[in-house]
Amino acid sequence: MVIYTADHDPMHVHAIHSNGEAVIGISSAPRVIRSGGLTDKELKIACTIVKDHAEMLASAWEDIHG
Repeated sequence: MVIYTADHDPMHVHAIHSNGEAVIGISSAPRVIRSGGLTDKELKIACTIVKDHAEMLASAWEDIHG
């Protein structure tokens, strides 16, 4: 999961895989904002990771973006 320093709202991470990338909103119920090249299984795994670490990811987003 990547949070870019020069990114924009809404609060999100980029899930990067050799097949492509997805933008996933950070929350306890994450949603895919945009995806290209990832399978449904890969998206499900990425969303589970975001859900399981939502508090830490949201804190990191706030530290980076204020």
